[in-house]
Amino acid sequence: MLAAGDDAAFDRMREAVILAALLLTPDLVEEFETQLEAMPCTDPVHARLRDLLLAGIGSDGATLRERAEQEIGTQPLETLLSARHVAVEIGR
Repeated sequence: MLAAGDDAAFDRMREAVILAALLLTPDLVEEFETQLEAMPCTDPVHARLRDLLLAGIGSDGATLRERAEQEIGTQPLETLLSARHVAVEIGR
């Protein structure tokens, strides 16, 4: 549970959920391209994933996931995708 006033933690959780959902459903990236471009990321892994999602518009899920694993690393990506708040929100 977030402590009242912990906006930074909430922002990181929100970023993680959005980015994980888009990584798992890359067909939606183009639909939300403008919002994704404007989304500030407080975490450098999140910022890199956002940039990869934008650069990979039109890529299939497997290609995008492979590119993300190569550029971000398998462990940071798995950490993001397996975070409790992400798993709950995207039903993983």
